[in-house]
Amino acid sequence: MQTKHMIREAKFKDIPAMQKILQANLLSRLLPKLNQKELGKRGFLVDLIPEEKFVRAIHVPEGMVLVSDRGGGVSGYALAYDSCMLLEENINLFEGMLITPFVKRILEGRKILYLDQIVAGERGDGHELLKMLMKLAASQSYEVVLDHVLQKPVLNTCSVKFHRRNGFSQVGEQNIHGQEWIVFAQPAGESVFLE
Repeated sequence: MQTKHMIREAKFKDIPAMQKILQANLLSRLLPKLNQKELGKRGFLVDLIPEEKFVRAIHVPEGMVLVSDRGGGVSGYALAYDSCMLLEENINLFEGMLITPFVKRILEGRKILYLDQIVAGERGDGHELLKMLMKLAASQSYEVVLDHVLQKPVLNTCSVKFHRRNGFSQVGEQNIHGQEWIVFAQPAGESVFLE
């Protein structure tokens, strides 16, 4: 019997399951077990998100947290929030971003949703989570969804392919605390064209 699959907004009771998924996919836990090629193929997460951040993102209107629920519990999630909320944590985040002048002009003054993490537990979950996230982003007047994917010390090949398959364009690079990241962006609606 096939279980019913749905993408829905996260609830506070989903946080332990999301943190368990996060823990299982953390680069720091996977690195001793897998080589760089294996890591890139399977995908991974870099940052350990504290429970308080999940709580805040679920609670405030600037946050957007979705889960993939296959009837037996949470199998994946997407965590995103308004770029203003991101800047509260790291005021200098956008300063070191190497973005072409053309793209920089496009992004200036836009309402940007920052996709912090997206994790697919089952094949197809990531696409469905992203599809719902983009729909919600457009309905809340976001113009661009922005994301970072680790490039060095370990290239997250799986994530790069996922972003490209789902319509994201590479718009720049950024060095954050000695790690090199690829910056991806995608219009949330039809108001911004990045390619």
